[in-house]
Amino acid sequence: ANAMTVSNRCGWQVADRVLCVLTVASMLAVPSAAAQIAPSASSNTFHLGDFEVVVSGEAAQPNLRGASHRSTDSNEATVPPPPPPLVTILIGESSTPGHVVLGLQSLTLETGSWVTRAVEEGMFKLEPGTPTCTSTPFVLASVSQPPAADVVHLTGSVHCGKKSHAVTISLSLAPESPATVVVSTAVDLAEAAAAAETGGAGAPWSRVLFALDANPDEKVWGLGVQYSLRDFKGKVVPIVTSEQGVGRGLQPLSRILGENAGNFHTTYSAIPHFTTSTMQSVYLEGASLSSFDFSAAATTVVTAYGAEAIGLRCIGGATPLAHVEAYTAFAGRMPPLPTWITSGPVIGFEGGTAAVASLHTRVLAAGIKPAAYWLQDWSGLRQDVFGTRLWWNWELDEDHYPDWDGLCHNLSATSGTRLMTYINPFLANTVATGKPNAKRNLFREAAKGGYLVTNSSGDPYIQASGSPLFTFGTVDFTNPAAVAWYEGVIRSNMIGRCQGGWMADFSEYLPFDASLHAGTPDTVHNRYPELWAEVNHNATGYTGAPSDPVYFMRASSTRSPGVGSLFWLGDQLTTWDEYDGLRTVLDGHLSAGLSGLSLAHSDLGGYTMIKEGPVSYLRDRELLVRWMELSASVDAIFRSHPGNLPKESWQVYSDDATLRCFGRLAALHALLAPYRADLMKNATRFGHPLVRPLWMHYPGDPTSLTIGTQVLLGCDLMVVPALSPGQTTVTAHLPPGRFVDVWTGTEHGSADAATSVTLTTAAGIPNLLATPGSSVATTLLRGVKALPENSC
Repeated sequence: ANAMTVSNRCGWQVADRVLCVLTVASMLAVPSAAAQIAPSASSNTFHLGDFEVVVSGEAAQPNLRGASHRSTDSNEATVPPPPPPLVTILIGESSTPGHVVLGLQSLTLETGSWVTRAVEEGMFKLEPGTPTCTSTPFVLASVSQPPAADVVHLTGSVHCGKKSHAVTISLSLAPESPATVVVSTAVDLAEAAAAAETGGAGAPWSRVLFALDANPDEKVWGLGVQYSLRDFKGKVVPIVTSEQGVGRGLQPLSRILGENAGNFHTTYSAIPHFTTSTMQSVYLEGASLSSFDFSAAATTVVTAYGAEAIGLRCIGGATPLAHVEAYTAFAGRMPPLPTWITSGPVIGFEGGTAAVASLHTRVLAAGIKPAAYWLQDWSGLRQDVFGTRLWWNWELDEDHYPDWDGLCHNLSATSGTRLMTYINPFLANTVATGKPNAKRNLFREAAKGGYLVTNSSGDPYIQASGSPLFTFGTVDFTNPAAVAWYEGVIRSNMIGRCQGGWMADFSEYLPFDASLHAGTPDTVHNRYPELWAEVNHNATGYTGAPSDPVYFMRASSTRSPGVGSLFWLGDQLTTWDEYDGLRTVLDGHLSAGLSGLSLAHSDLGGYTMIKEGPVSYLRDRELLVRWMELSASVDAIFRSHPGNLPKESWQVYSDDATLRCFGRLAALHALLAPYRADLMKNATRFGHPLVRPLWMHYPGDPTSLTIGTQVLLGCDLMVVPALSPGQTTVTAHLPPGRFVDVWTGTEHGSADAATSVTLTTAAGIPNLLATPGSSVATTLLRGVKALPENSC
C-alpha cells in the first residue's frame, strides 16, 4: 500500500499488460501428474497464482504491434529467421485484460566447446573442429498440472543427432515473489553429446537458446551497469564480467589502446536482466556466461552457456518499479548507509600522516567537516608505467603512515572524521624482493595455505595488471578456508587498525583457464564479484547500523545487492564524453538501479588519466566542478579521488577557491540527506533505485523513454546537469506536471502536456527542479539560500 501511494503521487502511467513467453529445454524426468492434456486442443489454460498460462500445440502467430523492421546499425548481428513455433506458451495476469501477448518461437539445445570470452560485437565463438550437436525444435507431447499446485509441466522431446531426448519445461511461481514465473531447466550435456552424429564423448560446454517475441518499437534497458548505451534494441550484449576499458570508442584513444579500450558493452557488472518499454522484464537465475540478442525486430534470443541448471524468469506487474521490486526480491536489497558517511564528504588523498594532518587543517579552515579521508595508499606506494600504484599486500605501511592510530584519534576528536582505505582480492607476489619493510607476506601465506587460484600445474596463477612487472595472485573464494583467512586479514589489518571502511576493488579478473577449489571458471567467473562482496559483508557483519564500516565496490553480480553496502561506477576517463567520461555517470546510475544496485556514486572528476607523448587526458578545474555538481545532486555519497596521476591533475584541494567550492557542493549533498535517507529506506524495503530514468515515472511520455541527459532522484527531484565544457544553459524536458526551480522558486511545466524549458547553468549551481509542495522542494527552497558562498 505504501508503494502504491508513492507511485500514484509520482505520476505512474500504467501501460498495457505485457506477457512473457519463454523457451526452455530440460533433460529432467517426465513427472507423473493427475491429468494429461493432449496438445491437439486449440489451447489449454492453467493458473499459477494470479498468472494465466495458455499452452497451444498449434503454430500461432505472435501478436506484435508495429511493422517488422531490422536495424541499420553497423553493430547488428545477422540472425536467421526462426522456424514456425511448434508450441506456444502465453503467460499473463488474470486480473489484467487486453494484455499484449508474446509467443514462444523456437528452442535450440547445442553441445560443444565454446570460447569463454566475448569477441567483437559481443558474440561467443565456437572452436573449430569441436563435436557439436544442434537439436531440432521442441515438440510438445503433453501438459499437466497437479491438483491445487502452482506448477505446470510441459513434456516433449527434441532430436539431437540420431537420438530423441525427453524434455520437460516446468513453470512455477518464484518462492520469494508471487509476481514472478520461473521457467526451470537442467541440461544433461553428456547424454546429448554422446548421441551426436559426430560421436563426441561429451564436451565441456553447451548452450540453451530461449526465443522470446519482441516488439519492433520497444526500448531495451538494463543488463547490469552499462555506460555507453541506454537502449540495446538492435544490439547483441554478452554477459561477461570484465574491465570497463579506457576510452570505450573515444577516438583516437581507443585506436591507440586497442583491446584495452573496451567497447560499448564491457562492464564490471554484467547482469543477465533486462526491462523493456513494453513492460517486459526477464532475467536468468544463474551466473553462467550468457548473451542477449536484440538484433532482430521481432525476436529476442537469450543464450545461456554451460551445463549447469538453467532457469529463466518472467516478471509480472504493470509498472517499472513493480518490476524492480519483483527482481530485487530475488537479487537482494541494500540496507541504508550509516549516517556517518552521508553527513559529510569523503576526501580522497595520498601522502602520509603529516600530509593528511596538514590538509585537515585547511579543510577545517574552509568550514568543511569531512566524514572521512579515503587513503588508498595506506599499504604503501610503488611506481610503474601506469602511474602511482599500491602495494597489494594488505597491511599498514608504518614508514609511510607513522602514528596511524594517533592520526585516527585526532581526526575523530576534532571533527568526527574517520579513515577509509583500500583492498582487493589480489596479492602481490613480489613483496619478498620489492618491499623490505613488510611485516607479513600475504601472498606467501596464501600460497602455503592453498588459498590461491592455481594454474594447470597446481601452482599459483600469476597475472599482471597495467604492466608486465605488476604481478599478483588471486584468492580462491570457492575455498571456505581461503574465505575465512581473508576475512581474518580484513578484521585484523583493517577493522582492527581504526579503519571505518574501504574500497573493495576489482574481482573481474578470474581467468578461464584456472583451477579452483570448487566449480569451474566458466561458472564462477561472473559470480566472483558476489563472492568478494560476501567476504567483505561477513568480515564487517554489515547491516547498515550507525557505526558499521562501509565497503564500496565497482564489480557486481546478480546477487550482489544483498551483500553489498555501496557501489561506485568504476574508473571513468577524465573527459566529458558519452564513451567513458562524465556523461557515462548518468547511464551507469540508471542501469545499475534496474539491477538492484540502488546505492551508487562516482569518483569526482573521474579517475583515469593519460600523459604519454602527444596523448594527454588530464582532469581540469571546470570538469571537476561540473562533476561535483552532478555528484552532489545524485550520488549516494560525495567522494573525491586523486586519480592515477594525482600530481598532474586538478584536485578538490588544489587551491582555496576550489576547496571552498567543494565545501559548498558537499553542503548541498548534505542538504539532501533527509530526502536521500527516505529513499534508502524505500530501497531496503522495495528495492527501488535512488537515481531513476524519467520513463520510470512517466512511461506514457515518448521523450522520457529516450532521454538520458537528465534523471530523477526519487520521484520528486529532477536533475538537469551541465555536461559540456563552456556550457551556459541547459534545456530540460518536462513531462506532464509542474516543477519548481529550487534556486529561483519559479514554476515550470504543464499538467496537461510535456513541455521544455531552457535554464541558465552557472558553476556551483546545479539545475534542480522539484515537485511543488514535496518535502524535498521545501527543504531545498529554504536550504540553498544558506549554502556557503559560491567560489566555483
